[in-house]
Amino acid sequence: MPWQAGYGFVTGNVVSGPHRSFYMAGQGPTDENGEVQHPNSIAGQINQTLDNMEKALSAAGMDWSNLITLNVFTTDMQEFFEVFEETIHQRVTVDGGARFGGALLQISGFAFPGMKVELVGHAVGA
Repeated sequence: MPWQAGYGFVTGNVVSGPHRSFYMAGQGPTDENGEVQHPNSIAGQINQTLDNMEKALSAAGMDWSNLITLNVFTTDMQEFFEVFEETIHQRVTVDGGARFGGALLQISGFAFPGMKVELVGHAVGA
C-alpha cells in the first residue's frame, strides 16, 4: 500500500525458489558481555541493538537488504517514535535498503532491567 512506503515497511514479502532463511532471536542493546547499554537513551539502545543485528546478519552472510520482517518491542511507544526516523528508518530502510513487514508492540518490561527495546528479525538470502 502506498502510505506504507513513507514508513519504510510493506504489507508482506513473497519468497519463492531456493533460499536461505535466517530467523534472528530477539536482539537487545547489550554489549559482548550481555550488559545493557545506554540505560537512559532509547536512541542509544536502538543503535546498539542495530549494531548487534548487523553483526548477526553479517555472520549469516546477509545484510539489511535481506531483512523481510522486523518486529519491535518497546516499553515506551511515544519515546520510540521520537527517534524512529533517525535510527531504524535511516539505518535499516534508507541506508540498508530493507523493505520489511512486522509489528510494533509496547510491553511492560523486559527480563533485563533498564532495557527499553528489543528487535526480532527474519532475513532471506540466496
